[in-house]
Amino acid sequence: MSSPDEILRELDAITAQLAKMERKRGELRDRASALVVASLKAEVPPMTVAEHSPFSAAHVRTLARVAGIPPARRGRPRRPRAR
Repeated sequence: MSSPDEILRELDAITAQLAKMERKRGELRDRASALVVASLKAEVPPMTVAEHSPFSAAHVRTLARVAGIPPARRGRPRRPRAR
């Protein structure tokens, strides 16, 4: 059987690992947010960005609004004209 001290040491180790993972998750989320904004600024349609990101379409719109990107036009995207 494990002693209370051993159990608490293991719990401390796991707590430290979880804290490290949370920091990494935050870093990855920040990077994904920056890439979403970059995609929108490059005029990738918001729904396409949402499909490729870990965020919902609503969160993609929020990121766009915070970055000062104007809303996409409603409706279907226009096809390029034939020449």
